Amino acid sequence: MNIEKLAKGTLAAGTLFCLSMAAQAASVTYSAIGTTDGDDGSGFSAAGTVQVDDSLVIDVSNFALGGSGAITDTITFTVTADPGQYITGLFYSESGNYLAQAGTTGAIVQLLANNTGPVAGTSVNSGLDGAWGPLGQSIDLTGQMLTSVNVSILNVLWASNAAINKTEASLTATVAPIPLPAAVWMLGTSLASLLVVTGRNRRA
Repeated sequence: MNIEKLAKGTLAAGTLFCLSMAAQAASVTYSAIGTTDGDDGSGFSAAGTVQVDDSLVIDVSNFALGGSGAITDTITFTVTADPGQYITGLFYSESGNYLAQAGTTGAIVQLLANNTGPVAGTSVNSGLDGAWGPLGQSIDLTGQMLTSVNVSILNVLWASNAAINKTEASLTATVAPIPLPAAVWMLGTSLASLLVVTGRNRRA
């Protein structure tokens, strides 16, 4: 086979591969969704939690408290990136309503990826009624090149002579293409150089 044709064919294939990797839509899959309370009627509901695009929309319809006390629950799941992608970050947000004219309410959230994450975030409300949040946390995973992550979200709602609930909660994962090895780029550079030299020799 003519060496110039071989080089052109190989270089074209490599270019198409690189373009396809760059154009691939960010995508993840959420699996193994569960809660520590086993969907006992309070807290998170794994059964009602669904994936929408690259986000996990968490069912918090039963996450409510009135009077005095606290509800604690943790939802766990695995995030897996599509082939050729790695997970760059996780972003969690939640919000709700409260009735606290006669007391105080609050929410606590902690996001963990593979058992590590930021210090728990809090929201405290007293002396009035209204909406709270969004209360959120994020984890940057860019430098770890992870294609799968085990996630847990610890949540607490508490009230003292008041009422509080959650109205929405979701987690979004971001991904990026796995970088090509340096050897692939070196091969492309070498093939391009070979084409230049071959073209010059043909003109000489």
